[in-house]
Amino acid sequence: MSKMLFKPGKAKTWKGVGYDWKIVSEDQISEHLDAGWLSHPDDLLKRGRKPKAVADESDDEE
Repeated sequence: MSKMLFKPGKAKTWKGVGYDWKIVSEDQISEHLDAGWLSHPDDLLKRGRKPKAVADESDDEE
């Protein structure tokens, strides 16, 4: 049996979060989970999103 695993990436987007995916055989699941892959896409949301860069704007008025 095989299983689809997920990790943050750019291949697809789900609920506003980018992710990569891979299908692995059952005997490789624990190896991939140890390497940072996730077993369910909801786990992508739990990891949090990286904040977007914000331009440095100064409020100094002279």
